[in-house]
Amino acid sequence: MAAQSVKQADCVFGSLYRRLKSRLDKAQATVATAHAIARVVYRMLKYKVEYEAINVKEYEAKYKEQQIKYA
Repeated sequence: MAAQSVKQADCVFGSLYRRLKSRLDKAQATVATAHAIARVVYRMLKYKVEYEAINVKEYEAKYKEQQIKYA
């Protein structure tokens, strides 16, 4: 349900969903986004750390830099 709620949100997970949806169908993008959210929640619970929110622009810049590095 959390992955479905971030589809149009202006957050990192919303950006991730929209990027995945361009390559995958809607159901696969939703599952992949839910998996990403679950990994973040698991890390928070296991290591007892707070959520480290980053700006969407920072996330997209980091992604573009990663794409250039591995292309």
